[in-house]
Amino acid sequence: MNELEEMMNRRILIVDDNGDIHGDYQCALNYESDEDPLGELEAALFGEERSAKPCGPRFELVHAHQGQEGVDLLQREAERGRPFSLAFVDMRMPPGWDGLRTIREAWRVDPQLQVVLCTAFSDYSWEQILAATTPGDRLLILKKPFDAVEIRQLALSLTTKWNLGRAADRSQKELESAIEQRTAELRLAKETADRASRSKSEFLANVSHEIRTPLTAIIGFTKLLIDGFDRLSPEERLHYLEIVQSSAEHQLAIINDLLDLSKAEAGRLQIHRAECCPRRIVDETIKTLGRLAAEKKLSLESIWLGRAPESICTDAARLRQLLINLVGNAIKFTSSGGVQVVGQMLEGGGRARLKLDVVDTGIGISAEQQQTIFDPFVQADSSITRQYGGTGLGLAISRSIAQALGGELTVTSRLGAGSTFSAVVDAENPTVDPPTQTSENAPPGLAADLSAASLASRRILVVEDNPFNRKLIKLSLERLGAEIELAENGQAGVDRALAGAFDLILLDMQMPVMDGLTAVKLLREKKYRQPIVALTAHALDEERDRCLAAGCTDFLTKPIDLDHLAAVVGKLLAQPHSAPCRGAESQPAPNACELEESDEFAQLAKEYAASLSEVASRARQAAAERDLACLAAIGHNLKGSGGTFGFAELTEIGGRLERLGAGQEFARVAKVLDELSDIVERLAPGVGLR
Repeated sequence: MNELEEMMNRRILIVDDNGDIHGDYQCALNYESDEDPLGELEAALFGEERSAKPCGPRFELVHAHQGQEGVDLLQREAERGRPFSLAFVDMRMPPGWDGLRTIREAWRVDPQLQVVLCTAFSDYSWEQILAATTPGDRLLILKKPFDAVEIRQLALSLTTKWNLGRAADRSQKELESAIEQRTAELRLAKETADRASRSKSEFLANVSHEIRTPLTAIIGFTKLLIDGFDRLSPEERLHYLEIVQSSAEHQLAIINDLLDLSKAEAGRLQIHRAECCPRRIVDETIKTLGRLAAEKKLSLESIWLGRAPESICTDAARLRQLLINLVGNAIKFTSSGGVQVVGQMLEGGGRARLKLDVVDTGIGISAEQQQTIFDPFVQADSSITRQYGGTGLGLAISRSIAQALGGELTVTSRLGAGSTFSAVVDAENPTVDPPTQTSENAPPGLAADLSAASLASRRILVVEDNPFNRKLIKLSLERLGAEIELAENGQAGVDRALAGAFDLILLDMQMPVMDGLTAVKLLREKKYRQPIVALTAHALDEERDRCLAAGCTDFLTKPIDLDHLAAVVGKLLAQPHSAPCRGAESQPAPNACELEESDEFAQLAKEYAASLSEVASRARQAAAERDLACLAAIGHNLKGSGGTFGFAELTEIGGRLERLGAGQEFARVAKVLDELSDIVERLAPGVGLR
């Protein structure tokens, strides 16, 4: 007997007032009995020997002699979870219920019960039986007298039918349950997606506002400088340039936040561990944000619980970024009182951890808002965005940094009673990353320490295809005393480098004729050993790694920060392998602000703005010819040069144009070119496109 048959319910209820009839059912349906009428019939018809024990399904027979007794028995067994699949019911069972009433009552107990009504047609007509029972497909009528073959066929077929019906009911219920569960999951997913969509829409609106606000200052004050340069006093020009610089730096911070978030969500937030001093990182953060706190008349201080460690092993740049985010946030949301950074070392579990608490006396955060405050694109509520500004990325990025550093970021707060953000990170790791620090992750004090380094008589080769970037870098470094030569592509740069004695090369990575990567590889193959600094508008870690692997000594991203450029060049030329080609006398070095105040810089910025009309015309021509590669190159050029001159909007437009060209997305190019034309017309009135 197979497993499926074992699972079948073959329980049959016999309801008949005649005891002999019960014996007949027993003989017909009990395959284990010695008597086998069906076997005897087969032997008589076909002349075969009768098998001793014919095989077949096993039926469990239960007997009742009156209709009410049978229904009571049916009720009890159903309550025990042992239902009958079939009932054989006699029509006449005096003195109690007849068969029709018995069937009606039985179906009230179990509507799925299959029934065979045993009757002589003289008892009731077929129409009367139908009217009395409304049987549907649950009733068969067996005419008396009946034989064993009929009983067996009916028992096998109807019990199988009952089991299949129950299986179908179970499948339907399981399907309905699965559909209901899936519907609930889809409803929840839709609600989650709707919330995420609303959050991202609010985020995009916030980012648009955060970008456009400084852009208004950048474009407006640049226009004032260009149009009224001769009428402005040196103090006014310096003030305007400081506003442009501050606004551009604000935009660059937003772009960096977006890049960090994309890396964190992709699980590609890179960590470079090395020994560093946590107390110094805290002190630098206090110093960096001290003026902001002072403007709001807030106290800003740090204390250590226990002795501050001299050094720990972590990523200093990421830890500094995390702390600046938290302290800056605390200052933003605090109107009175102050902010305190509390540091301490935690020991336990066989490892050392650094805990930094940023405690403020600000507006506080409700318990409900604390559940989502670390989600990307989220601030405590929309009114916070309107009142305080910001993109809603800082805390999401901060938590990702804390987790990447082997720890966690948590918050405790009460509405109206201030907040405490607690960052815990691993403070030691036996497998320390080798110190492959580049200028991109150097501490912020580096520029201040090295910008005064004299470059007198140092020969530097600038290889850059953008003429305005070449002029700006030349102007900047010549004011520090350097001698500058220029090359407009990688091939020309290689030729000049091998022909002349240069102390350092500044090499753009994306140029015509020969790109920067090919150029640096070729120079290193020819045993060129002087420092080579990569200049690129690609800010991802992968690009930095490619440049360093190709042979670059350091890596700078565009837009170029002139102070930072001076610091990096000074640092590299101060190293032992970079002795000057000729003797040099020390001179005081002007900083970027002094450069931007100069007539030369103003004239160069004016020339750059005037050249944008021709750049936009070339972009239009490339679009008309469907030359997406040319569009990508123009976009890359704008991305690298625009921000260097303080036009952060050009950096953003250039980046979009480069991505559209590289991604073959021609349908969206026209809109970007229209935006570029608008910017050109605002920056250079009267030189716009026709």
